[in-house]
Amino acid sequence: MRYLVAVIVCMISVSVFGQTDVYGCATSIACNYNPDATIDDGSCEFTSCVGCTTPIACNFDSTATVHDPSACEFPEFGYDCNGSCYCDCQCDYDGDGICGVFCIPGCTDPEAINYDPTAEDDNGTCTYPVPGCMDSSACNFDATATLDDGNCAVNDECGICGGDGIPEGDCDCAGNVLDPCGVCGGDEEDCDEDGICDSIDQCVVCDGNGGCYPGCTDPENPCYDPIADEDDGSCCVGGCTISVACNYNPDAEYLLPGACEFSTCAGCMDAEACNYDETATLPINITCTYAEPNEDCDGNCLDDVYGIYDGCPIFGCTDPVNPSYNPSANVSDPEACLVAGCLIPFACNYDADADYIDVSLCEFSSCIGCTDPDACNYLPDATLSSAALCTFPTNPFRDCDGNCYNDSDGDDICGPEIAGCTDLAAINYNPFATDDDGNCMILVGGCVIPFACNYDPLADFYVPGSCDFSCL
Repeated sequence: MRYLVAVIVCMISVSVFGQTDVYGCATSIACNYNPDATIDDGSCEFTSCVGCTTPIACNFDSTATVHDPSACEFPEFGYDCNGSCYCDCQCDYDGDGICGVFCIPGCTDPEAINYDPTAEDDNGTCTYPVPGCMDSSACNFDATATLDDGNCAVNDECGICGGDGIPEGDCDCAGNVLDPCGVCGGDEEDCDEDGICDSIDQCVVCDGNGGCYPGCTDPENPCYDPIADEDDGSCCVGGCTISVACNYNPDAEYLLPGACEFSTCAGCMDAEACNYDETATLPINITCTYAEPNEDCDGNCLDDVYGIYDGCPIFGCTDPVNPSYNPSANVSDPEACLVAGCLIPFACNYDADADYIDVSLCEFSSCIGCTDPDACNYLPDATLSSAALCTFPTNPFRDCDGNCYNDSDGDDICGPEIAGCTDLAAINYNPFATDDDGNCMILVGGCVIPFACNYDPLADFYVPGSCDFSCL
């Protein structure tokens, strides 16, 4: 009996808890999110995908998916990222008396034949080679070219110079396609349009009476149905589900890692800025440029109200550690300095009023918790989900408070009841019984010798010394 109970408990445990756990980062918005993880191992990180996505910055990072303006590096005022003078001013060697003494005129185009690496001001003297294909074996060989442009081509399988070959979906150069049986240009039919011709399709359901099981047959899709043998178009749509992303897809049903991008729609959204971008939907205030006080956007002085500056007063942020630091400012304007904060939307302390992001200020712990409604410690206010924090009842027959799901007789015994004798004095005592069935058998001792004076016909066994023979 004890062995049988152990087998039953084992079978119940396997049926309830049996699964294959995958450890990894289970937080979908982390840089290293693993969609196959079932247990969060605490490895989630949110910084490796953060970087400078401003194209004009010297350290523009095309691989970053979360913009960090504080990480961007810009050239010193008046110079480009290579340390060379801007040709609009410093390279004006025509005697304006401002920057000309620092620049050398000449051809500054490295592609030109007469390129001068020491020149800082292009004087229009550049001459260029004739680009083209210089490989005589190529189908687009150019005998007049003096500089190979790297665009030499060969005939594709259809005989077209530089062509792409047979188009995707076609099976030959004539535009034919494979029929459901795999014959190029064939005319086999596919009644149920499942990509398998009827002559070899084991599951033709044209009239709706076939024996197939419809569902999502893509094993990589979250909606995958392992028993489906006919794809019915029910697979979930993946894409970018972060609403502030440039490519947010409201129709996407789950987030594809790395699908979101935040650069193509980013720009200056301040209508007062000189570079206001009316098409931008993601504000990056650090990219905004403004006219200096008492100047227009072209740098023209409107009114020298102070009368004490050589030209116009230049107001700006004079804090050299601030991203909006203006080295040309000669009048401090504290309001011009940007305010740091956490601009990662999914961070616990996201600050929409911050001017630029400081990743070190972001924290992702105070709002993380168990978002599984079936867990004992379900936290409905958590915005970051961590499956590793969830706890569940250790006994499948009890709830989170230790109460039985099914205890009809109020004996605090959960699960199936076992009927039997529960009296320790009975010879048929069952240590595994939970409900006494009233069939306990208790033996009574006494004198079982028939000729004894006190013979007891109801006694079940002999008790030594109990018999009396004094009447004989």
